[in-house]
Amino acid sequence: MCDVVGCGAKSTGAVKIPTFPDVGLCAAHQLAQRHRCACCGRVVRVGAAKVVDGERQVIESEHYDGTHGIDLCAGCDATRERCPGCGKTVGAKNRAVIEGTVPVGTPQVRVCGTCRASAVQCAACDKLVRMGADTRVDPRSVSLPQPSNIDLCGVCVPRRRTPCAGCGKVVKVGVKDVAPLTAYHNRELFLCGGMSGCAGKVSSTCTLCAAPVRLTTGTLTGAIEILNKKDEVVAARCPLDAKDVLAERPKAEKYFDEVLGFMDEWAQACGSSLPTDFRGRVTWQLAGDHELAGDELTQTLGLCVTRGTAKYHNIKVLTHLAPLRFQRTAAHELAHAFANEIGFGTRSYIEGYCNYVASRFLQRVIDRDTTRRAAAAALLAELTGNTDLTYGAAFVKISAKLATSPAEAVKFLRNTATID
Repeated sequence: MCDVVGCGAKSTGAVKIPTFPDVGLCAAHQLAQRHRCACCGRVVRVGAAKVVDGERQVIESEHYDGTHGIDLCAGCDATRERCPGCGKTVGAKNRAVIEGTVPVGTPQVRVCGTCRASAVQCAACDKLVRMGADTRVDPRSVSLPQPSNIDLCGVCVPRRRTPCAGCGKVVKVGVKDVAPLTAYHNRELFLCGGMSGCAGKVSSTCTLCAAPVRLTTGTLTGAIEILNKKDEVVAARCPLDAKDVLAERPKAEKYFDEVLGFMDEWAQACGSSLPTDFRGRVTWQLAGDHELAGDELTQTLGLCVTRGTAKYHNIKVLTHLAPLRFQRTAAHELAHAFANEIGFGTRSYIEGYCNYVASRFLQRVIDRDTTRRAAAAALLAELTGNTDLTYGAAFVKISAKLATSPAEAVKFLRNTATID
């Protein structure tokens, strides 16, 4: 019998549909146009009439008129995908059903070729968030205005946004770069673009880390330019190195005293001690960048000079340092004073040794002060990552030798002529 609904005539042949039951058609309906499901290919209509399957159930389909008029069987219609821009059917059962369909975003959403140009994705995760200016695919998404000019999906909206330090343009969302950028200061400070963005407008840099301080458009917010008596810029600190800096001795005294207390505690833990008059023979001061100038690539942070048989120790620490960096430097210089005090201050590895003592102060902060733990860990990582042979490599070797016996540090200095 003919499988066309309402016909009932005896079929004289069959249309062979691979992997689907054959559809029997009478002589008259074999001449009519056959419409197949655009997704799976089964016959769903003959002319304008519906057909039945092998179990004599009507194969329901939906016909779409227009430029892309298509049919879908009931099974494929249940998984139908529409273009979020115009509503046109573009897919079913995870496959395209019209030409020109483009999968967009993560997860992929099918968009017709006409609407593809208006599809806007999340800058941080690539999810499709809107079509054109008015159609929101993700109702929780937001569009950030200039200078950022990006869209974020609802999931990425609450994530941390890191701006360009020059113009404020968002360059990172979470850990994802959402715009071309140049990173400075251990990837904590960013400028947008290369030579075409703010990174191409840098006119002066930080004396400590070479991160930007001033652009051709002005000084970065939070950066400091240090002037001499003639109001000439003699040094500078980037926004990160300029936070809470110590520019006057009265503010720095409590931090230096804390390091002196540590030195006494550390020496005793190593089976030694500071002379009772040691503190009285230590003088210190904040010094300008020009007083502690390093080479063309680095800035010296501190200096210890021991004079006379009475061993008076004069220490200079660079001005405009953050408290913990100031203390790390003070610990290094006081270690020089201690080494000079006991007569071993000329060891070839002394700079690495003094960095080791400074690392013990930082570890003390990590162990005892939760509010400063992260900052201390970062400064400790700087010491460990220092590749300079005199300061870094020597420090790493000494740290390895004393890793299981830190209480032997003073004995090590007295008894070890070389670490090579």
